[in-house]
Amino acid sequence: MVTRLISATGDEIKEMSPMDLKESIFKSEGRVVMGQHLLFAGPGLVRGVTNSELMFAFGADMVMLNTFDLDDLDNNPGLCGLSFQELKEKCRRPIGIYLGCPKAGSEDGGKKALYRREGMLASDEHVKKCIELGADFIVLGGNPGSGTSIRDVVETAKRVKQKYKDQISILIGLECEYFERYMPWLEKMLEDKKIDYIILGNHYYQTDELHQYFGSPVNEYYLKAYVDHCIQAIDTGLYSYIAHPDLVYYDPDSKLYQEEMSRLCAYAKEKDMPLEFNLLGFMSGRHYPNESFWKIASKYKNKAIIGFDAHSPDALLKDDIYQQAFNYLSSLDVELIDTIKTLKNKDNVLTKKLSRI
Repeated sequence: MVTRLISATGDEIKEMSPMDLKESIFKSEGRVVMGQHLLFAGPGLVRGVTNSELMFAFGADMVMLNTFDLDDLDNNPGLCGLSFQELKEKCRRPIGIYLGCPKAGSEDGGKKALYRREGMLASDEHVKKCIELGADFIVLGGNPGSGTSIRDVVETAKRVKQKYKDQISILIGLECEYFERYMPWLEKMLEDKKIDYIILGNHYYQTDELHQYFGSPVNEYYLKAYVDHCIQAIDTGLYSYIAHPDLVYYDPDSKLYQEEMSRLCAYAKEKDMPLEFNLLGFMSGRHYPNESFWKIASKYKNKAIIGFDAHSPDALLKDDIYQQAFNYLSSLDVELIDTIKTLKNKDNVLTKKLSRI
């Protein structure tokens, strides 16, 4: 039996397979904390101690090494002279490596290079090197400023997933609107690109081309239209959960708001559709998440999932915000979950305590 990661010993972690690690995170019930170690930034905060060791000492359960130069292993000042294997032996916790998806020839937007981008690109050679080094997991991503497009990330993930399917597990997911006129295109794209899951981000009425944003103050018509959109999206069977379901901007104390959000929560409950508690809105003081909505969700005993909605990497460091959200939802009569369903066969899959970016 696999031990949950937050309780596992170094010896137990050492014996875990990739799937064992996923299960151990799942068993930790959303309490796994992952730190990010930027290796190019210098030897660390404390002389002779890596920042990875410090993060583990202060409560991290996993660490992702970013800007790891896989072409020149000596060009990683954050390792303080250690090899990857030596770092793992000192920490005895899961350590993974971030690989960037931008094309090797893309521009960096004119910015001065702070690190060797070529050494951390998601090439077949680098993926193989990560596996040979003993990385416990690999993260694929990219920054628009480095030339990354969603196509780059998807195509890279598909290539790596196919080539190393017996050694690592990768899921490709997107946040998508429900625009009825474009649903045939979306369904074809999901099939052609082999997307594993999508979540509903219901931002605009019918299409963003009309510029009617649900997150700005709306009238009665658009409040009802927002709920209609959500219900129609649920009926497609494509979406894994509803992101920021309380994004629509209307007086939360009004009778109409209470009626329409009750209509949404009741239907989501009937169709087993989880609702996201959005940490971006929570930490930035937006009008969502709002207490009125979540009282309604509590009444209907909806499933709830916490999402970081990270628009920058440092959002993932806001563990105190996550804990506040976790405590708040735990005080309600909602079912807090940390798994979602995929498009392929609707199996539950692990989300970890990571965000959509």
